[in-house]
Parts: sequence; structure tokens; C-alpha cells
Amino acid sequence: MQFIALDRPLAVFDIESTGLNPRTDRIVELAVVRIQPGRDGARETKTWLLNPTIPIPVETTAIHGITNEMVSSAPTFADKAAEILEFFSGCDLGGFGLSKLDIPILEEEFERCGMHFNAAGRRMFDALRIYHKREPRDLQAALRFFCGEEPADSHGAEVDALSALRVLEGEFAKYPDLPTSPDELDAYLNERDPSFIDREGRFRTGEDGEIIVNFGRKKGEKLRDLAAAEPSWLTWILHGDFPRDTKKVARDALAKWGPRPAKKQGSGNQIAQKAGPGTSSSKPQKIRNPAPENQDTSTQQPPPPPPPTPPQFAALAAGLDAILSDQRPSADGLREHNHRHNHRHEHRRP
Repeated sequence: MQFIALDRPLAVFDIESTGLNPRTDRIVELAVVRIQPGRDGARETKTWLLNPTIPIPVETTAIHGITNEMVSSAPTFADKAAEILEFFSGCDLGGFGLSKLDIPILEEEFERCGMHFNAAGRRMFDALRIYHKREPRDLQAALRFFCGEEPADSHGAEVDALSALRVLEGEFAKYPDLPTSPDELDAYLNERDPSFIDREGRFRTGEDGEIIVNFGRKKGEKLRDLAAAEPSWLTWILHGDFPRDTKKVARDALAKWGPRPAKKQGSGNQIAQKAGPGTSSSKPQKIRNPAPENQDTSTQQPPPPPPPTPPQFAALAAGLDAILSDQRPSADGLREHNHRHNHRHEHRRP
């Protein structure tokens, strides 16, 4: 049946991976159904089992059934990148929930190989979006489906709370096999991997019993090693937007395996006293002469004496002094000079 009037090939694909983070997880299996345009709608299917080059977590294996042993001898994505890119060539894209994981992780894998997969330049037909558009999954749709009631015009908190209660009652009426025990119902609705240490599974127990990181760039590393070698990464979690139980795991790891604060050393005097008499500190202490009594120690010290006169200048000064002393008149000469000077002025007076 021709469901879409194709004017170019359509590649409907699905991916199995090591996890749900497109930046850090890897593809372990890729299947593509390529449909040709035209009346016959010829189809070609290819599947690649790939070695992700990183461990596959046990909880992920429980979902898709692919183990580390199964991919140990498989080619890597880089080995098959050119072949995969060629199979997608000229195709629009189809699948279920493509924008959440499949397209982002496929683009990341190609980028690591130095290739560009241009999903933005292709038309996308996501079956999940059609499903949500035609079968809304909101409170009003649930009230119609499970209770046969039309939602009220008002959307206040009280009206919505009462509607949610009616939906819960309607679900138990439609599915009588639902567990009625609170613990059993919680476990059924909120499935948690038994290896998870915190609620969201950011830390989990590894196969060897050690706690390992289960997200981000540190995924797969042992918490014990990170606490000792990179405590700042755990400190980042403590100051970040993480749940309380996740922060508690990081805090406990730092307290148990993190570096210990250095002990405070005593002062130099204390160390010298502990060393006992006859020992000296590695840093010599300055010894100051005590000031004499009644001396104002707040005043400045007298200026230092002038530097000694060099010998050549001392000789020159002595020669000049001798010359001047020869020309300097004696005391008798000065008296004779003054007498003559005064006598000359007396004769000039009228």
C-alpha cells in the first residue's frame, strides 16, 4: 500500500545504543529500511551490529539484549561509516521518536569520523508525532477515554486535581489487574534498575560490585577512583542542579575516599620550643640590640657619616688650602691696612 506519495527515497531506521546520551553513548545496532519512490515501493533493509568501543551497561543489555561479548568482534561505526552514509544518501527520514535519540546520536557518530550527516536538510516523518497529534496524551483526553466525561471549561488547580482522581479511578476500572498494593503499584509505575544507587541511576553498582558513574563524560569510571584523583568533579555535583540523593552519593564518596585536609603546622617559636635547646630553626631569627634606657626609640636614627674622600680629591683640597693660606694676610697686616684706609678718608673730609 502506498502510504506516502514519495518523490525521493525514504529511510526508516532505528538505533540501539549503550545509553540515552547522544554525546557520550555509542550505537551498537543500526537497522535501516530504504523505500524507493514509485508504485512498487521497492524496499531494501540493512542491519549493522557495531562495536561501540565502550562497555554496554547491564541495564541497557536487559532492554535490547545485546551483550559486550556479541559486539567484541564486530566492526566499529568508523569502519562502516562510509557504507552507512551511502545508504542514507538522498533519503528523507522516518522512524519513531527520531528527534529524541536516533538522529542526535547518529549525527554524533558521523562527526567523530570526520563526516557530516545533514539531518536538518531532510524531511522527517516521525510516527510518534503523528500519534501524539491524533491521540493526545493530556488530562482532558484521559478523562474522555477512561471516564467518558467531557472536561470542564475551567482549568484551575482544583478542577484538574479532581479530574486526575477520576482518571485514576477510571484506569483501575478498565484494568482490573493493576496492583492495588501501594508498594507494588509504585514498583510497577516507576521501574528502577536494582543496580541504581540513586533514584535516577546516575550512579550504579558495576559487575564487580564497585560504584560507577552512569552519565556524562565520566560514565563507566569508578567512584572510588574519581573521589581520590578528581574530587573537584564530585564537588561540581554538590554545587550543581542534581537531586538530593545523587548529591549524597557524591558527598559520601568524598568523605570516604577523598583527599584528607593537611594538618596545620605550629608557629616557628612552637617548633623551636618542641625541638628543645641546642637546636636551631631552619629559618634564622633576627637578633636586635636592646635600646638604652630613657632613649626615645621612636625617633629616627642619626644619619650615617659621609663616605671617605677619595685620595686624589684630598690631595687637591690640601693644595688649594696651601695656596689660600699663602695669600691670606696676617693679623698685623690687617691692622696696618685698616689704619691707612681710615687716615686717607680723614684727610678728604672738609
